[in-house]
Amino acid sequence: MSDPYLVDSNVLISSHRVHYPFSTKMFHPFWQALEQAASDGMLLMLDVVYDELVPKQAPPNTWDMLTQWTEAVFRDRILSRKTDAVLAAYVEVQDYLVDCKCYQPSAVNQWSAESKADPWLIAAAKVHEAVIVTDEGTDKPTPKQPIKKEPKIPDVASSLGVRTCTTRQLLGDTSLFKAATYPIQPSF
Repeated sequence: MSDPYLVDSNVLISSHRVHYPFSTKMFHPFWQALEQAASDGMLLMLDVVYDELVPKQAPPNTWDMLTQWTEAVFRDRILSRKTDAVLAAYVEVQDYLVDCKCYQPSAVNQWSAESKADPWLIAAAKVHEAVIVTDEGTDKPTPKQPIKKEPKIPDVASSLGVRTCTTRQLLGDTSLFKAATYPIQPSF
């Protein structure tokens, strides 16, 4: 069995809003494959990501399709960040942000709120040996040129030995998605 995937909210949001809308029938297999991966324990969702996608304050009759789908698929499969191991890894992430000297204090502060999912994702992935699925880019900061803007998951994760992949790379995992050669038909 391959390592599980831990999904970042941006993957599901952009999939829903841009790439694979629920309203288009041809994209239903994408969502069904994610549902199966979640059911098989291969696609995990951290509680703080779940809270971003399923806001407690919003009544269910106001939820969009992504919120409804997230609640239906992950409600009973939420991975808690409130464990000693994840908390210790979270401290490691926060310490790295300060100690690496790649980020200015304003950047470090953007990851200091307890409700900020990104550092928790890295911590949980480290503990559970999961691959983070995120479509965030990288900045490749250096101590010689520390950045002011928010740290990027792939940069920090890589520095801490946590693997990441994009949605496209996730789709290439043949243990989750069936590979098939497209039958190109000549035009007549």
